[in-house]
Amino acid sequence: MSLPRGVYRLKKVFVIGGGAAGMMGAISAASHGCAVTLFERNDILGKKVLLTGKGKCNVTNACSKEDFFVRFAKNGHFLRDALKAFSSEDVISFFENQGIECQIGRQQRVFPLKHEAPDVVEALKQVLRKNNVCIKYNSRIKDLIVKDGQAIGIKFENGEDQFCDKVILATGGASFSGTGSSGDGIEMAQKLNHKKVNLRPSLVPLITKEKFPAKLRGFFLKNVRLTFKHGKKKKITGIGEVMLMSNGISGALSLAVSGEVVDWLAKGEKVFAKIDLKPGMTAEEVGARLGRELKANPKKVIADIMTSFFPEIFMGTFMKLVDLDSARLAGTMKLKEINRIQESLKALTLEITGSRPLNSGMVTQGGVSLKNINPKTMESRVIKNLYFTGEMMDIDADTGGFNLQAAFSTGYLAGLSASQ
Repeated sequence: MSLPRGVYRLKKVFVIGGGAAGMMGAISAASHGCAVTLFERNDILGKKVLLTGKGKCNVTNACSKEDFFVRFAKNGHFLRDALKAFSSEDVISFFENQGIECQIGRQQRVFPLKHEAPDVVEALKQVLRKNNVCIKYNSRIKDLIVKDGQAIGIKFENGEDQFCDKVILATGGASFSGTGSSGDGIEMAQKLNHKKVNLRPSLVPLITKEKFPAKLRGFFLKNVRLTFKHGKKKKITGIGEVMLMSNGISGALSLAVSGEVVDWLAKGEKVFAKIDLKPGMTAEEVGARLGRELKANPKKVIADIMTSFFPEIFMGTFMKLVDLDSARLAGTMKLKEINRIQESLKALTLEITGSRPLNSGMVTQGGVSLKNINPKTMESRVIKNLYFTGEMMDIDADTGGFNLQAAFSTGYLAGLSASQ
């Protein structure tokens, strides 16, 4: 039966997944005139958002767009249209319009000034309600319903079918499965002939051959620099901190490049990490300072002298690594032993043998191939009226608000495109 003249049926959009990308996708589609239903497998929305920025919720990064693309390595430019549609400035404005003032901190990271992650999720929920988005919790989706090459609905695990005009997939990657990201959306896409790029962890702790980190588990080496080497390839970090763990290293510096290290390890060659304990000094300057300290204090034990180079708690471990007795008098030190200390202060070497598993990564590398997705709309190139967002696609970045911005931007563009 045709509708009376002047009466139009609202486009019916289903959004699968209630994380950052899914919520923004639902808001975008609804605010552009669609009747939107958001299906979430948990009993709350934004479960993974609540964990971001250690609960402080690093909502975006205020760096330039070109710098932003670089943080996504090889696939950054896929986000060009999404960022144009919904930029970091738009994210800040969005939350400030909901009463959440933002501030730009170190490394251009943007945090809510007086709020935390639960407030960010609540702000998103308020906008969902304002736009009359219907939210269905504890929804278990089994498959998409496709007819004549078009997505027309979803099939639930209980056997029920529901039909719609457009589907936005926002199910996330396969990391932190406790938040609901189990990789099931990627599997749905794969069944529909979308190529899947191999899933592997990023922003993940690294495992070392050396066992000493276990003795100092939870201790942070601060104001250090890391250099990762794989054959002739090298990756040098900025200055920051490294956390020692029961079987390796973590912390901001290590996490930021862990995705690339995981890929290196997959090639089967050895990977080494060199920790520069005094990045503000050259090797010559470290040697000169060490020489002056030893010469001026010949009757002091070497351990007392070394406390000016790093915290005392690290002393015993460091001396064992350079094969020296902490009780040795400074005046008895030989040149080759002094050189050994100097070298280790500038390049304390660890062999990286692996990483924690995929579920331990904060972000998933891999996912639905970008070749199967139109970057101008986020629509599938394989199935019409099907849109992809966020971490389920083969895009990932290091820490600093980049991944959350990508979720917001791709979610917004998918919702906008679905409405048109």
